Amino acid sequence: MIRQPWGGVLALLTLIISLFVAGGLLEILHALLPAVFERGMGSLCIGAVLSLTIFSLALELGHRLEIVLFCRKRGAKVLRIRAFRNHYRVSYLRAGETMTGKWPEDFRSWN
Repeated sequence: MIRQPWGGVLALLTLIISLFVAGGLLEILHALLPAVFERGMGSLCIGAVLSLTIFSLALELGHRLEIVLFCRKRGAKVLRIRAFRNHYRVSYLRAGETMTGKWPEDFRSWN
């Protein structure tokens, strides 16, 4: 988001990792329950939903980690991060004062 030229590459890497994790989970299910869970079109649909879920959770975790590291690097302690559709609302402690800001708009001046 803020000064992140490799954002697209990181998102693609996260997608690839989520596909491999979903495939591994499907293989474990097939090994444990071969009579109940077989390979086929149904497992591809389950795999697509599973990989999309893992991808969205990994991106959410990545965004929150980016906010925490950004604030920690500048001497602020993150108290709470609330996610909205198009932004994050960050409550943080800086110089003994509790403040809130909208990520990333209110934090661009910190650079």
